[in-house]
Amino acid sequence: MTPAQIEQLGLTGLTSGLSVKNNSVTGDVGVLYKLTNQLAATLRVGRSFRTPNISERFFTDFASIQAFQVGNPNLKPESGTNVDAGVKYRSSRFAASATYFDNDYSNFLASRITPVVIPRPGQSPIPVYQTTNYQSVRINGFEADLEAPIKISLGYLTPYGNFSYLHGEDKSENLPLDNISPLRLNGGFRWTNLLRSYFFDYEGRIVTKQTRLGINGLAPVSAGGNGGAPEPGFVTHNISGGYYFRKHERYNFNINAGISNLFNRSYSEQFVYAPARGRSFTIGTTWEIK
Repeated sequence: MTPAQIEQLGLTGLTSGLSVKNNSVTGDVGVLYKLTNQLAATLRVGRSFRTPNISERFFTDFASIQAFQVGNPNLKPESGTNVDAGVKYRSSRFAASATYFDNDYSNFLASRITPVVIPRPGQSPIPVYQTTNYQSVRINGFEADLEAPIKISLGYLTPYGNFSYLHGEDKSENLPLDNISPLRLNGGFRWTNLLRSYFFDYEGRIVTKQTRLGINGLAPVSAGGNGGAPEPGFVTHNISGGYYFRKHERYNFNINAGISNLFNRSYSEQFVYAPARGRSFTIGTTWEIK
């Protein structure tokens, strides 16, 4: 980078050293009110604080996002006010919960693309990213989950699911906040025999496309400069199973195995530029000595 670009990114003066001191008071207050024996309501209000780490201040090198990352020694600590409220229900037939949360942040820490690029003769220039402070950010959303075990002749079949929605806003610039996956759904079922000696589990993941991208976000910038191209969604399928050996007085032993990305789909997690691994197999054991 040229001296002018170094000055533009605020990287001058580091040779004389850097001394940083941050102080903060944080805490949480929560209330749980039992409406009935099965139904309860919760409310929590808290203050959060995060100081920039060494990597965000000083890391300067090629990053895993196929770009050049530079540090930012001028970062301020992030603070926030966090509120969430929810209800939980549990009975012998099913368990469910729903939670709404609303978080407001000052000096929110996040990476963004800079105006600086590194030219490469005969190739596209390399974009430069840097962690910066967003003056005022709001992240809110909703999450719900459900689990319903069903007893049948040979065991228990338990359908389950989790739904979440996230919304991010850069309030100071009136722009969408990047790095937010809007809609996610995890669902599947678990089979366990009556003696609970073995199980089988299937889970599907659905992540919807994200189109709310700000101008300075981490998504690939379009030719028109009006934000990044939409982040594509994806669907994956995972299966797993295991067997528990509980016939010994001195120890227990179990073995489990699984296949992730069952159909070997090529995809990337949203806002992660390295592609996800393909189909993968895992196997593990656990020993418990009494």
